[in-house]
Amino acid sequence: MEGATTTLRCELSKAVPVEWKKGSETLRAGDRVSLRQDGTVCELEIRDLAVADAGEYSCVCGQERTSATMTVRAVPAKFTKSLRNEEATEGATAMLRCELSKAVPVEWMKGSETLRAGARVSLRQDGTACELEICGLAVEDAGEYSCVCGQERTSATLTIQAVPAKFTKSLRKEEATEGGTAKLCCRLSKVAPVEWRKGSKTLRAGDRVSLRQDGNMCELEIRGVAMEDAGEYSCVCGQERTSAMLTVRGKDHVWPHGP
Repeated sequence: MEGATTTLRCELSKAVPVEWKKGSETLRAGDRVSLRQDGTVCELEIRDLAVADAGEYSCVCGQERTSATMTVRAVPAKFTKSLRNEEATEGATAMLRCELSKAVPVEWMKGSETLRAGARVSLRQDGTACELEICGLAVEDAGEYSCVCGQERTSATLTIQAVPAKFTKSLRKEEATEGGTAKLCCRLSKVAPVEWRKGSKTLRAGDRVSLRQDGNMCELEIRGVAMEDAGEYSCVCGQERTSAMLTVRGKDHVWPHGP
């Protein structure tokens, strides 16, 4: 059995030197291998058996040899150190670690989805230590993660603490001509819903008003600007807001000349 110790023995008609082989490879004594000979009795001992130790072994004496096949029954890997629940901040890096009883391949999962290495995800394995790293964390990265090895698995929950969006580009005061078009633009630190207001009144999209959001860019457009459209406009995201004044310049009235 994997991890155990096994001994192969044979006996000669008289005490002479022998050579031990695995397949065609000559064996030497080492950390796990002992070669002993007590008179006519020859012995090969292998400690901490690995699956790779399985194969045909021979004891050779001149032209004589005796051979036998050793089978090593694998022991399923167990998790000796389980995953732990982790909490991280949006935009930061999270690390999930676990350890196995032996070095074997594993699979990482989020819920029922198998994870692959990518731009933000690193899957590392150093011997028995297994590690999942996720950088540039997003709120949607929260959930249950599992490391799976055969029938064995260890799971933990990753919690992401959201970082409030900030305005990285504020609204600027604008001036428009009566009857023309006015645009107010701002930018957020991340994609998040916003609300547009004029004074304390929430604005809705309509025939003259368009509210657009392209990623973290937010835009308010007013067409056919009227004098009453002048005032303070705000873009609000949670507790954050940016405000600016819209000034409307009246048209110059030019009376037609007579004939």
